[in-house]
Amino acid sequence: MTTVYRAREVTTKDNTALPNQEFNRCTACPVNFVTPGERANSSAECSIANCSAGSFINSNNSCQVCDIGQYQPDRWQTLCRSCGAQETTLQTGSTDIAQCLKYCPHGYELNATKSCIPCPQGYYKDNDAAPSYKFNQCTMCPIDFITNTLAGPNISACNIKNCSAGSYRDTLTNNCTLCPLGRYQPQKWQTMCESCDPGYTTTALGAINEAQCTKYCESGSELDGSGNCVGCEQGYYKDNTAGPDYKFNRCTLCPVDFITAATNATSAGLCNVANCSAGYYREVSNNSCVACAIGYYQPQKWQTQCEQCPTDKTTENLASTDLAQCLLRCPPGKEDVGGTCQLCPVGKYKVEYMASSCTPCPDNYTTTGQGSVAAANCSVVMCHPGFYRDSNTETCMHCPRGQYQNQTAFMGGACTACPPGRTTLILGADEEEDCILDCPSGQEYNSQLKRCDDCAIGYYRNKTVEDSCQMCPIQFLTAGTGTTSMEGCNLVYMSMSSTGNCSLGQQRVPSNRSVCEPCPVGTYQPNPKRETCMGCGPNKTTENTGTVEISRCITDCPSGYQISASNATDGYTPLTAPVVTRLVLVMPLMAILLCYIPADCPSGYQISATDCPSGYQISASNATDGYTPVLYSS
Repeated sequence: MTTVYRAREVTTKDNTALPNQEFNRCTACPVNFVTPGERANSSAECSIANCSAGSFINSNNSCQVCDIGQYQPDRWQTLCRSCGAQETTLQTGSTDIAQCLKYCPHGYELNATKSCIPCPQGYYKDNDAAPSYKFNQCTMCPIDFITNTLAGPNISACNIKNCSAGSYRDTLTNNCTLCPLGRYQPQKWQTMCESCDPGYTTTALGAINEAQCTKYCESGSELDGSGNCVGCEQGYYKDNTAGPDYKFNRCTLCPVDFITAATNATSAGLCNVANCSAGYYREVSNNSCVACAIGYYQPQKWQTQCEQCPTDKTTENLASTDLAQCLLRCPPGKEDVGGTCQLCPVGKYKVEYMASSCTPCPDNYTTTGQGSVAAANCSVVMCHPGFYRDSNTETCMHCPRGQYQNQTAFMGGACTACPPGRTTLILGADEEEDCILDCPSGQEYNSQLKRCDDCAIGYYRNKTVEDSCQMCPIQFLTAGTGTTSMEGCNLVYMSMSSTGNCSLGQQRVPSNRSVCEPCPVGTYQPNPKRETCMGCGPNKTTENTGTVEISRCITDCPSGYQISASNATDGYTPLTAPVVTRLVLVMPLMAILLCYIPADCPSGYQISATDCPSGYQISASNATDGYTPVLYSS
């Protein structure tokens, strides 16, 4: 017997059945049967049901069609294949996976992107109603009903009343009710209506949108042109309870002869106040109208009192209606200033009762205050600047030293004291600038530099007695500068006949008056009769000791500097600043010239414009020829 190798088929080959069978081809099995495998060698092996695609061989060895949700693309299989999750077939006997269609569970349906979405409210989907219902879209609930939620699984979920826009569902009765006044509902299937904004309401039941909310005003108010609620004016009222549409009405005028007591009246019953016109007021006690009295007016109606005319004004008649009817009448002591009565200013008076001007006081007299009513009030003397009023004598007195007075028509009893550390040099100072530094004894005020300078040699000053430094008596000098009294003029100037004088450019040694020494650097001595050398002055020095002439006093330049030749005279002193000279008179027809910066001649003296040493200058207007001072005479 020859073995046959062939794929599983519905054929067999039996080499033993007849001679030479080994050369024959395979024989087909009977209809509806196949072999269990390949190489079948007898018809007995044709024992398996010949099941086509879309079916399977069951336990009874018969073909059974694949159920819905299954498929089988091959024949002779013992099982069908299951579709994927949430997939099924439309019918039994499916042969291809492509016949497995996606479906959605109860209450869901496929959208355009093949995704399952819940049935909207008012719809349902029941997969069990029929095999094909799994592939259906959601079904609308019967009319007048909806589902309570999304994804209704069956028709039993359609148990909620289908309430349209403009109504709501009463959850207790499951009935639809129209939205009441003041409410609206733009959506269906709602359990409540939306409220209009405060101050708004609807004009009918069943409003479906907010635009139907109309603004209204409460009783006692109405809408103005800008859509705002304003209170009813006095004499008007509005009662919203009088009728359904009264909320939208305007305020109503009260009956003739009556008004309301105030604004915002809410009913006709409040029109109970007498209607008084301008020029009258309402007497509250008896609710009657009374004319305004003389001196009063009322420009408005419905008032409970009249307005009084301004001070010093009155009316000519009763029932005046305007402020312009109040005429000016100024009493004594007042005058008409721009339509009002003003007190007569200081220095004026008025005696009559009328709108005339006040009368000025006589010259140099004034009043004690405003509002004077008679000429006799002009009893106060007025003082000029630099004077004050003495209340005992009623006369003007000079301000004492150390005080000033800068006002005109001054009536005060005292002048103003200078600031601390300052005083005046004159009586009757009339401005604060007259207050200069209060220089101590031994100094005087330098008006050019605004400072106190020591009294020069040969001068003294006692501040309690003298205003400026005073010259010592003839033939006497002081020992130095800054002498505070005449007692300091205790050096006797030596006469021409004295012996033992030092030479020019020398001075006596303080410890030994019989010995002479050269003048130190910075000093000079042009007079043999003087016992001490004289200083060159601020910022001046000499080149050597023993200097005789003041012309040899040169500028004391700082280290590293020198005098410019173009600025100097005689090769020494530069003309950079004016220098003023002072003369000290010590003997008749003889004076010692002391040049220093800065100063001027004492009161009553003047000096020459031509005799200052080289490099110095003085004011030409103050000089005369020679050095001799001119004594003051008054």
